Amino acid sequence: MPRIRDDLLNSILYLYPSESDAKNGLNDGGTGFLVAVPAEKYPPHSAIYAVTNSHVITHSEKHGCKVIRFNTRDGNTEILKTENKQWIHHPEHDDIAIMRLPFKEGIKSYYIHANAFITQDDIHEHNIGPGDDTYMIGRFSGHSGKKNNLPCVRFGNISMMPYESIFQRERMHEQECFLIETRSLTGSSGSPAFLYIPPTADRPEYDILKTFQKSRQWFLGINCGHIHLSEKIYKNITGQNTQKACKNFTVPINSGQAMVIPAWRIYNMLYSDDFINDRESAPSSP
Repeated sequence: MPRIRDDLLNSILYLYPSESDAKNGLNDGGTGFLVAVPAEKYPPHSAIYAVTNSHVITHSEKHGCKVIRFNTRDGNTEILKTENKQWIHHPEHDDIAIMRLPFKEGIKSYYIHANAFITQDDIHEHNIGPGDDTYMIGRFSGHSGKKNNLPCVRFGNISMMPYESIFQRERMHEQECFLIETRSLTGSSGSPAFLYIPPTADRPEYDILKTFQKSRQWFLGINCGHIHLSEKIYKNITGQNTQKACKNFTVPINSGQAMVIPAWRIYNMLYSDDFINDRESAPSSP
């Protein structure tokens, strides 16, 4: 895995339940990231979007985390309070929410560009599959940074391809997603995940000299949580070498498997008619 570029860390934004929480770096919220899409009628300008999970925006216990905190070039942070109506949610109920951002001077930002999104053609062309290296950038719950956003990078591998949808029980939704073994923990919701293929990587059934001349990196998708498992608690029966499960007593365990919604689900949203019309009808960000 290569050294992660510092500017890529600046694509990350944090979301909080309130302005006070955002200013003081208190209470867990969610992660989001910045995406740039070329403005069709205003080249070479782009429209800038914040992307996160729908459940981060609408979480009922916290009434949603709609206050965005950005790092600024002078070493401080800037707060942007948003409203529910500004966020557009995926039309097929995928765990994706997108908001177009106004241009702001002084924000220390880097944008994930739409041409870096992995496609299904890329999957087939480069024989991408289980074992390929991934990394995910987001907030680390408990040490996410009080004065500034301090993103944490987690490393892992693709463990399952998105051939079958996985039931996201918190939202009662069948979600198309990769499974990424990346030691996922609560608090990583909305983090972008990336795929890295080194220049010398051997690809099954492919001629490495013909396929790769340099390393390849793609935006793989957005983390929407991790798979929960449960384990029964057992007790020893006095005087016997047997165990009996405690009735109705189980403990949750972390499977270590992050659910990552494929980048093409976000791409299709950004290039839907509503988004294109919005970019054509309004001035774009520099």
